[in-house]
Amino acid sequence: MSSDKNSSLRIAIGIILIFVGAAALLSNFDFIDLYIPYEVTDFLFSWETVFIIIGLVLFSTNRRSAGIIFFAIGLFSFFPEFWPVVLVLIGIYILYRKDYQSKNFDNLTENDFIDDISIFGGGKKIISSQNFAGGKSTAIFGGAEIDLRNANLAEGNQVIDIFAVFGGSTFVISEKWNVIVDVIPIFGGFSDKRRIAPDTEKDESRSLTIKGLVIFGGGEVRN
Repeated sequence: MSSDKNSSLRIAIGIILIFVGAAALLSNFDFIDLYIPYEVTDFLFSWETVFIIIGLVLFSTNRRSAGIIFFAIGLFSFFPEFWPVVLVLIGIYILYRKDYQSKNFDNLTENDFIDDISIFGGGKKIISSQNFAGGKSTAIFGGAEIDLRNANLAEGNQVIDIFAVFGGSTFVISEKWNVIVDVIPIFGGFSDKRRIAPDTEKDESRSLTIKGLVIFGGGEVRN
């Protein structure tokens, strides 16, 4: 159902953009008389409106945290006196980020999870857990390098939730791991730079998902 909903949303957005673009093009060549007041065009084609639309789209596709932040940045840019609310929303997001630490394993210890926080600085951590079960990474005006080459994944899908503002994190991971990158960048990026040989054997029963939000920051996965 979620996939069908997303497909319908993409189709609707595509049709709207085609219709608006075609009408504007025909108006430019005087095939149709399309009068739009300057105030309306300034509003529709402003970056604030674009952010609000992106926020609504993300929110409707279950990326609600990113959607709210996009929507808030766009909305409060129209009303600058309310911009501190953006900081409040980011703070709430940090406090209520999901805890992906699995409760299905009885033999896990605190060394099997990461909870890295880098603020105005950073460093390097080497993880050697043989039952690694994900965790969290937060970078604000800083960053960290998490070396997982000596670690082994716990069975199942494990999740590392990242959040970066004017910062980022680098994850060094064995090429034998199944890694899924699902990070939303806002004025930033997150890259998968691993080099994997075609004949590399992977354990299909274990995987690592790196997901989260990057604002004016970045990060990467490499080996």
